[in-house]
Amino acid sequence: MDTPQTIGARMGRGWRLDSFTPDDLDRIHAATLQVMEDVGVVIEDCEEALEIYSSAGARVERRDGEALVKFPAAVVDDCIRWAPRTIELRGRRPENDYTADGSQVSFAPMGELVQIVDPAEGTIRPTTQQDSADIARLCDALDDVAVMHRPVASLDAPVGLHPVFNAESLFANTGKHVFIGPGDAACLAAIIRIAFAHVGGPEAFAERPIFTSIVAPVSPLKIGKDCAEMVIGSARLAGGGIYCAPAIVGGATGPVTLAGSIVCTNAEFLSALVLAQLVRRGSRVLYANSSAVMDLRTANHAYGAPEMGMLDAATAALAHRYELPSALSSFPSASKEADAQTGYESAMNGLLAALAGADFINGLGALDFALTFDYAKFMLDVECVRQIKAVLRGVPLTDSHLALDVIEEIGPGGQYLAHKHTTRHMRELAPPGLFDRQSRQAWNRLEPRDIVQRARLEAREILANHEPPPVPDDTQAEIREIIAELTS
Repeated sequence: MDTPQTIGARMGRGWRLDSFTPDDLDRIHAATLQVMEDVGVVIEDCEEALEIYSSAGARVERRDGEALVKFPAAVVDDCIRWAPRTIELRGRRPENDYTADGSQVSFAPMGELVQIVDPAEGTIRPTTQQDSADIARLCDALDDVAVMHRPVASLDAPVGLHPVFNAESLFANTGKHVFIGPGDAACLAAIIRIAFAHVGGPEAFAERPIFTSIVAPVSPLKIGKDCAEMVIGSARLAGGGIYCAPAIVGGATGPVTLAGSIVCTNAEFLSALVLAQLVRRGSRVLYANSSAVMDLRTANHAYGAPEMGMLDAATAALAHRYELPSALSSFPSASKEADAQTGYESAMNGLLAALAGADFINGLGALDFALTFDYAKFMLDVECVRQIKAVLRGVPLTDSHLALDVIEEIGPGGQYLAHKHTTRHMRELAPPGLFDRQSRQAWNRLEPRDIVQRARLEAREILANHEPPPVPDDTQAEIREIIAELTS
């Protein structure tokens, strides 16, 4: 019987890293519940959220303009059970629909970066709505990017409205599901209207929700007014959901120890999950993470440090314990250009997150503490992604892969190059793409030889040739009316 197997632990797809034992995860969960019940989480200036929490049995201690909410453990555990285990992420193009069920990993850019290395000039400038559109179109062309994480801020948009302009450009330039940060409840309402225009109204959106709202608590242990309102609005929306990404900085807005930061991250995430599930049981929730540690010598975020990958791996492990999809920010680098440092940092943390079993990993193209997007780094990250996927496939142990009959046929001292077994299986090996595996003589003939220049050239070629799914004229007109109302 030719039954596929793999060497190493697997989670439905090749190799996997188990960073914690079940007992470890139970201890982290118990510590989190203790923080949520005894220390509490501050909710800022959102009376509706306080009423929702209070009606479920949480203790609300009011203060000036905010309140401290303390959560009964039973309420938290119930809400975790109510959240869906599998999430269908629909796109504007049905063939781009993606199922997050723990069996596969996808990769995406990271947002909202505020600078870009201009692909033509090579200079750094503020990001624009056109950049958002171009990066979305690039991602639409690449099979390795299964979902679209809003990559950069549309800083040329009117103040306070750049999330809406981000949404306008992203929906129009990809057929894939979009993760987008609305910023506040007013922008969320406008983004919902734009999404409705694309899919044909609220009932159609309930069947085909083409975006998920990114929300972020304010560390340590605080949910701001905008965050609370976006959680409520997204959960109340039929088909809506949240991508909740705490961003603790260990040593500054969280404990310097990784375990302490993990507990605080978990408490912040679960506070938002509870709110979403109390608004609408079964609301889609992704356990995301953008936490890092502080480099206490420079007071900067230690993006690219191994601790960032370790925090991501811990998030993936907790998400598995709760049977929730996870989304991690593992590819950003602190380096200022696409160089050896970015390669080492992105490969190390990206592979760690993938082996930990993340459903989504973002940060492709992110430099300079996730402030700057670079097309060269993006394309090199995609190349790294392809190598990571090869690792995740593991080592198949079918009869054909074990090749005992071929080994016996060739025998000692023979060669396998011309054998049909080699022809049959050779495409299973990871191809190099941009990475160089040629002789020095062949490399000398490359134009350009520099891999960063080749990566930028490949991105420009894709942008010159790829067309996303078209947007009907009447849809474009409706969206222009929505934008005009906001800016008038």
